[in-house]
Amino acid sequence: TYQLLGAYERRLFMTRTMSQFTVLACLVVGTLSGWIWWRRREETLYGLFGAVSLLWGMRTLTFVVEALPAPWWHLWRTLYFAATGGFVVLMLLFAMELCAIRAGRLKWLLLGYWALGPLGYLATGGNEMVIGRFWAAGLLPMGAAVLVLTTRAAVQRPSAALVVLATGMGLGVLAGLHDYLLAAAPSVLQSVAPGAAAARIFLLHYAADLLLVGMGAVLAARLVNSLHGIEQLNRTLESRVAETERRLEVNYQRMLQLERQHALDEELAGGTERA
Repeated sequence: TYQLLGAYERRLFMTRTMSQFTVLACLVVGTLSGWIWWRRREETLYGLFGAVSLLWGMRTLTFVVEALPAPWWHLWRTLYFAATGGFVVLMLLFAMELCAIRAGRLKWLLLGYWALGPLGYLATGGNEMVIGRFWAAGLLPMGAAVLVLTTRAAVQRPSAALVVLATGMGLGVLAGLHDYLLAAAPSVLQSVAPGAAAARIFLLHYAADLLLVGMGAVLAARLVNSLHGIEQLNRTLESRVAETERRLEVNYQRMLQLERQHALDEELAGGTERA
């Protein structure tokens, strides 16, 4: 009995309690990042990070809400697919922005694919098999692209934040593949990892937490570097102002010396004329 109770409590903590913490953290972090972007629209990364956090919090509500009225079910699943697709698509746009890659028309194609999921779910009358198997499969290459871009950034500009981000993305891709197989092709997962198939625990929302931590670390490092740059600029300006003041003081003393010398010369010249 105690073993069963312990197993139940561990599973409850992993599937419910951790999800509650994730929803709360995503709400707070997403709102704060969105506010920063709203005040400084040129900081696109903050806006994308805020949107990604809020979307992931919305998706994680699936593991928090225990009961739902039947008439709300299709709307609930529509929001779930919208949040899932938006999370992956905006993550890819975040990685492209991080690597200074212009999205161009690709951005609109990605946004269109994002909308295809929830709209397709509604159009098929809530056929989760079609959307979950085919549309969700198209999100996996996007996740792999994010992994490539974040790894590239970590290699080109090595830092702890980028390494955490790339690691989190790698785990996210593996967890996403695991969850896709668990939902769409359980027999395949059963043949590869029977223990994971038997446990039936979706892993993406754990890996995504680490991924969001990595994104936040990148933006925090970016903010700290900006503050260091401002401090360095202030020190440089102070140094230049002090140097300019020193030169002005030297020039002023020279001008006073010249004026005194000129006055002395005029006085000597006047005395010579009187003599």
